[in-house]
Amino acid sequence: MRLLIVALLLLPHLVAHAAAAVTIGAAPPPLLPIVLVHGMGDHATAEGMQRLNAVLAEHVNHSRPILNLALGNGGVEDMLASFFLTMNEQTDALIRVVQSNPLLSNGFHAITLSQGSLLLRAYIQQCNSPPVSRWISMHGPLMGVAGLPGCEATDREVCARLDGLVALGAATAFVQQRLAQANYYRDPLRLEAYRAHNIFLPFLNHEEEEEKEEEDTEERRRESERLMAGAGLRKGAAVRSETDGGEIVSSFSSFTSSFSSSSPSSSPSSPATRSSSNTGTSSSTGPTTTAHSRPSYPLSLSATLEALILVKAEADTEVFPNESEWFGYFADGSLDTILPMRATSFYLDEKDALGLRALDEAGKIFLESTPGDHLRFTDAFLLGLVDRYITAPEGERAGVGDGGAADEAERHVVAAAVAR
Repeated sequence: MRLLIVALLLLPHLVAHAAAAVTIGAAPPPLLPIVLVHGMGDHATAEGMQRLNAVLAEHVNHSRPILNLALGNGGVEDMLASFFLTMNEQTDALIRVVQSNPLLSNGFHAITLSQGSLLLRAYIQQCNSPPVSRWISMHGPLMGVAGLPGCEATDREVCARLDGLVALGAATAFVQQRLAQANYYRDPLRLEAYRAHNIFLPFLNHEEEEEKEEEDTEERRRESERLMAGAGLRKGAAVRSETDGGEIVSSFSSFTSSFSSSSPSSSPSSPATRSSSNTGTSSSTGPTTTAHSRPSYPLSLSATLEALILVKAEADTEVFPNESEWFGYFADGSLDTILPMRATSFYLDEKDALGLRALDEAGKIFLESTPGDHLRFTDAFLLGLVDRYITAPEGERAGVGDGGAADEAERHVVAAAVAR
């Protein structure tokens, strides 16, 4: 009887010890995938993006999935989406792509290029499900631009007419609904018009005013439609892709409707989505909301991010001001005074709606830079960031890095087809 009592007393300790042994011996959870989000004028299946995918996969010894995310069905459609889908529509499309891919269901790390960085920011602030864990933003216009970037799309005919569209006014309703880059144009000298008519960035920054309608003049509308037609975005017009070497028949209306008409899907086998483990590409046919929906970006960047790595190009000729790549921007009413992130109203906001201050105070924001122009950096620099900030265990990440300083002869544009 005495032995039985002793055994009963020891039983909880024996069970706890056995459970601990099982836990210690259990296999570690799978490593989170790394996704690549391309920028304006590029596409996920372009040679340069595929090369970058292969370099990363080899560097991590194929220990985790590396996925290039596409908003369209690849190729020219993906490239056109980066111009002619609004940033709100692109955000909806990215959400569909991510949520339909089972490889990303537990979350992921991200490396984003230029406009792709702003797109991922919108993803995090709109739903962040599955969550982003560690994020490297390469030369991203995160707080917008005060001058629209140049066009270097793989299709030069598209570029030929974009400046004409911009000339009609980035704040006009017609251009806002037809040119993604106008959606993050933030003129510090005309903030009232920006807040009243921009359909994307004011909502992302929580600085929007009451929604207002703007009627385009008939003359402007006819001129805009002429420019769109001249770019080949009309029914029956052939648009050639220099990357793929082929032609597609596309029109602006049919192109955008192919995105907005498709229903949301969370199944990887749905015809509305596609993912390929061979090419490392995941894509979707479109967003779940219409171009005229009032967008909502209620979430904070600080909710799930373990590390936010902001990389600025010191001699950037594409993002104006380049401080936007570090979440800084021009002071309101000035094109001369540039405020660093910690001096902006978005950082100092009492509510910290964007979560920048919370991330910074937690030691989760890391500022890096490259000495060259837009998206010019070495493989070694990017892989060094991956080692320090993504694959390194918690607590072993470096602080501010050396900016990837290297001989200029070793520098290259990440991919020949990468425009930004």
